[in-house]
Amino acid sequence: METVESVSTSHGFGYLVDHNICLTYEEFVEECLARVSQSLKSLSLFGFPFFRYNSNILLLISEYCHNLVSLKLHSGWLYVDNMNPMPMLTTLTLESLRLEDKHLNQLNKCFPNLQLLSEFAITKTVKNLTLDSGNTKPTDNRDSKLTIGKVFMVFPNVSSLCLKSSAWLEVEASMNQEGWGSLDGRKGLKRICAYLKLGDPSWTFSSVACMLDQCVGLSEVSLLVHVRHVGNVCHNFMSNCIARWPRLKWRWGIWSDEILKDIWIKIL
Repeated sequence: METVESVSTSHGFGYLVDHNICLTYEEFVEECLARVSQSLKSLSLFGFPFFRYNSNILLLISEYCHNLVSLKLHSGWLYVDNMNPMPMLTTLTLESLRLEDKHLNQLNKCFPNLQLLSEFAITKTVKNLTLDSGNTKPTDNRDSKLTIGKVFMVFPNVSSLCLKSSAWLEVEASMNQEGWGSLDGRKGLKRICAYLKLGDPSWTFSSVACMLDQCVGLSEVSLLVHVRHVGNVCHNFMSNCIARWPRLKWRWGIWSDEILKDIWIKIL
């Protein structure tokens, strides 16, 4: 069948518990993909057994499915080393899967044009978290999906949080007139770093205030301002922050798309 565009397995495989059957499952997938991969745009694999070994499913998919747009995987322990990039893929759903932290960067590189990612399960082991976003332009609160509340819900034990510029724009866009609602104290969060664009300093200050006022355990805040806003606007913004939260340790810096390293200019 040379024109198959969508393949979805049933979840019966999830009840098989023999290790050899698990390997056979990969062999079955490889043989199937080799036959239908040319026209395949959507693939859903449900319930390959959850053993403590690295599944090569993603490697097989990246080897054969060059035109895949949507991918859904359920149950397993994923392995991504030597995986080929999949620039056509825009939608990825990962459910009940295990993926080691060291493989996250490689996974991101393999899906450069991803537009939609499924929600993460609650992850209690992550302590240091850096958030970025594919959106480079500000959105309004109707479009933004990233909120600080969701971040803390998924990563409840984060002690250090860094928000890159695009992620901060998403966070600002999620703010409404009532702010972000309750962040449940966030006593475990000790450090925050954010990359800011002061296009509307008063709005950005309100967003910073919403977060800092509720994260009562904070001890250190690092804010980097885009280089084009350095000047009186930046100076006034910094002064207002220090006056509002004098007990915190402050670090100020400059970031730019053109420079590789951030420039720290003041530590208070």
